[in-house]
Amino acid sequence: MRTSISMLVMTFMLSIVGAVSAQQLGSGFTYQGTFADNGAPANGSYDFEFALYSVASGGDAAQTVSQPNVAVMGGLINTMIDFGAATYDGAVKFVEVRVRPAGSADAYVVQTPRQALTGVPYALGLPMPFQRSVHTGAEPAFQISAADGGTSIEGVNPTNSLFPAIHGLALGVGGIAVKGTATSNTGVGVTGQASNAGTGVLGTSGGGIGVNGTGSTGVRGSSNAGDGVRGLGVIGVHGVGNTGVWAEGGLLATDQISDNASCAGTGQSCQSVVTIRNAIIGNLILASSGTPSTDVFRVNGNGSVFTNGDYVAGGADVAEYVPATESLEPGDVAEIDAVNGKGLRMSSRANSAAVAGVVSTRPGLTLNGSMSEHEAQKGMPRLALVGRVPVKTTNENGAIHAGDLLVSSSRPGHAMRAPESPRAGTVIGKAMEPLEGHSGVIEMLVMLR
Repeated sequence: MRTSISMLVMTFMLSIVGAVSAQQLGSGFTYQGTFADNGAPANGSYDFEFALYSVASGGDAAQTVSQPNVAVMGGLINTMIDFGAATYDGAVKFVEVRVRPAGSADAYVVQTPRQALTGVPYALGLPMPFQRSVHTGAEPAFQISAADGGTSIEGVNPTNSLFPAIHGLALGVGGIAVKGTATSNTGVGVTGQASNAGTGVLGTSGGGIGVNGTGSTGVRGSSNAGDGVRGLGVIGVHGVGNTGVWAEGGLLATDQISDNASCAGTGQSCQSVVTIRNAIIGNLILASSGTPSTDVFRVNGNGSVFTNGDYVAGGADVAEYVPATESLEPGDVAEIDAVNGKGLRMSSRANSAAVAGVVSTRPGLTLNGSMSEHEAQKGMPRLALVGRVPVKTTNENGAIHAGDLLVSSSRPGHAMRAPESPRAGTVIGKAMEPLEGHSGVIEMLVMLR
């Protein structure tokens, strides 16, 4: 038998299945061509082999697909070949065709030359941007795996572009718009790098502005040893301020419209810029600086905070939430209420030995913070323990000058200049400035004695 390839056309098959249900498009493609048997168009049944090579001649076949008993009429071949989806890795491939009469024990006759697999014209002319909804159930709609050290998907925008380089949209309950999985201990699932006022990684949750607003999550990363979410740039994980976040134990973060300061006291629901949860090993937060990198700040899995630098706060004193038996306001001089039990009340006696101190106005550090959420709403004052604090004063015992010791006065909630040799337990602090007039608020250095 003598066979020859007269014409070969390679096409991808587009299957239309109707509007009732959608089916997955497979990895097979339609092979069409014509060949002659002894100089005449072939008719009858033939066995075919299709071998896949990475070179045009020589070499070893990567895969071989057999097609026995293929019906040929008028020399026309029309069959389906499926080398599997993993075959198409972007490298050039060649198909070698082998043929013999159906059921024959003869060796296959190899047709030459091998046919190169080329890009389908429709794919080459695919318009961009491309959008299509694919119903895949729990399977990924699009997945690329990179070799060790490689990048699965990378998007790069022109300078000063206002649009995202990579954008994922998940529809339905429980969907994930963009997911990155690192299988090595040092790998990174999703990384975002931004310059100027850009955003490294931005996650927006349709369930609400917040980490878990009604059960949805903006950006979520988890890792046993590497980075849960890692942001590099002016704004790493999008929030308020210049923030980069490195979480070893897992991180939940969100993009929010307002920071806590702007919505505090306005009746709005203020969400956290970053919330850390569920650290199994390592640290909740680890921040490093310099070259080589040195750890300068961390919060371990138990919530303990460690820093190599100074703690700098906006306030001027250290205070503590304490119970009170009556309403107190910043600057009030308070004393222990021995009549109504544990708690503070406004002082109303001169030189009171029960005096406790001054209610803080704007502390830089507040202790006993576990009481702040619910107890502060009941009028729990913050008592200044250390530092400088504004205090209400009166000249009941004479003019107050900078450096004078202060004690409680008979005017409720006010301090006055201490007498010579004040009794132990009555001094609440030392005046940092003089009092102008009969009464007013001055700055005091807390020094209970």
